[in-house]
Amino acid sequence: MAPIIWVLLFALVSLTQTAVLGNPIVSGYTHNDAWVSMNDNPHPESWQLEYKGENLPLYLALISPLLGWLLLKCITEPGPLRVWQMRHFKVLGAFVWLGLLMNSCDTSHRQEYFSKEQLPPIGTIKPAE
Repeated sequence: MAPIIWVLLFALVSLTQTAVLGNPIVSGYTHNDAWVSMNDNPHPESWQLEYKGENLPLYLALISPLLGWLLLKCITEPGPLRVWQMRHFKVLGAFVWLGLLMNSCDTSHRQEYFSKEQLPPIGTIKPAE
């Protein structure tokens, strides 16, 4: 049961992230200074979009051990089998939860702009590429 619950939690976080990114509504901007190197950098600064609800997958990933524990407790009967399954859930979770957190913190989806004049207005959907 423990692997199935972790797969379900991973799917929940991934589907939530896909839903948030499938309908991206701009909620703000982040200004990032570019890395300075010996090479000429044509873009000395950049702007990244911040999306409404983009932290929801991270919040779900943070509480996923609690959600999984509650689900496992509800579907298993009291006894030695439940104790074994809870132990298995914790041991497996020590590895899976880190991957779940890293997946939910992925910021490669953010659109980056090099000119402030090109930024879309806040509260609008990002144009499809």
